[in-house]
Amino acid sequence: MNKIFLSTTALACLITASCNDRNTPRVSANSPEPQAASQSQSSAPSPAQDQEFARKAAMGGMFEVEAGRLAARQANAQKIKDFGNRMVKDHTAVNRELKQWARSNKMTLPATMGGEHQQHLRKLRSARGADFDRQYMMMMAEDHQKDVALFETQAGSGSNSDLKNFASKHLPSLREHLRMAREISSQMTSDR
Repeated sequence: MNKIFLSTTALACLITASCNDRNTPRVSANSPEPQAASQSQSSAPSPAQDQEFARKAAMGGMFEVEAGRLAARQANAQKIKDFGNRMVKDHTAVNRELKQWARSNKMTLPATMGGEHQQHLRKLRSARGADFDRQYMMMMAEDHQKDVALFETQAGSGSNSDLKNFASKHLPSLREHLRMAREISSQMTSDR
């Protein structure tokens, strides 16, 4: 009787273990190494990636607005003043939308720009005339290139669907800003 009870108990344990183990990948001589599965999981989108995107987008947006205001006042060429005004208008709207997302997701965005952006603004504030125009447009091209890469990454691999949609929605205008900044910069170089 004990043998039947022990055999039945052992069989029940094996069946239970087998059922609980269905989602665990089996490793055989032909299957990939277990590390490969864990590596693909670590590259999955995470809320931390979303938070980092939102933080960088907020600081970049603040810089675009402040630098645009400065260009509207201080630029030598009218096309650069116009570009600066466009940056203020477009990035103010994007910043407002990002703040709404952050509020609804209980995330606090930075209230000030990062050190690199503050350093760029200090440099622009001290520049005058054609030197200001050249530096501003160079910074805009570099900054928008980074923005486009940041937004492309978020649109492709973010974990928060609203934030992915936000990035996708604003990519076309960021690409347009980049195109404009490069075009104005190249015109300035050829005008010399």
